[in-house]
Amino acid sequence: MLARELLTALVAELALEGVATVTVSRRCSICGAEDHGSPSIPGAPVVVSIAYAGGAVAVAVALQTETAAVGVDLERVTAAGRHAPLGELGALFAPGAAPSLEAWTLLEAALKADGRGLRVELADCIIREAPAAASRDGAAEYEVGAPGRAGPIEAAVLPGPEGFVLSVAAIPPTPPS
Repeated sequence: MLARELLTALVAELALEGVATVTVSRRCSICGAEDHGSPSIPGAPVVVSIAYAGGAVAVAVALQTETAAVGVDLERVTAAGRHAPLGELGALFAPGAAPSLEAWTLLEAALKADGRGLRVELADCIIREAPAAASRDGAAEYEVGAPGRAGPIEAAVLPGPEGFVLSVAAIPPTPPS
């Protein structure tokens, strides 16, 4: 409920012409059910993403003219800290090492933007610092490579609420040919 209210407020703040009401759809692209797909706002020229963690919610909204897809992830920091490997995810990344909580949020945000979510081979995903990475507004910038994808997905760890790790990823729009 709160996520829908946040998305409505952000879309309204963009003052999009021709968008009188904001309806958030969660229609699944695989089975067609309305309750668990990637969020979208039909009729609005925006891309959106939602993440939930321990009673907190994060949303991302971007204009389609600036971003083809966006993903956001939010996770509560455990006692082990944001840089400790997530041992419970080890089997998903074998034979490689499990990612840290921070790396996991980058990966989840990127795969939400990619549209395939966790339906990719996670062990084949690569996270690396963006070339000439400069911290912009306190955000560490990365590139996430996913199997079957031609180029990397831009991602960043953002300053977020105390006790949480917040990451966002974006795919630039395809230039007109």
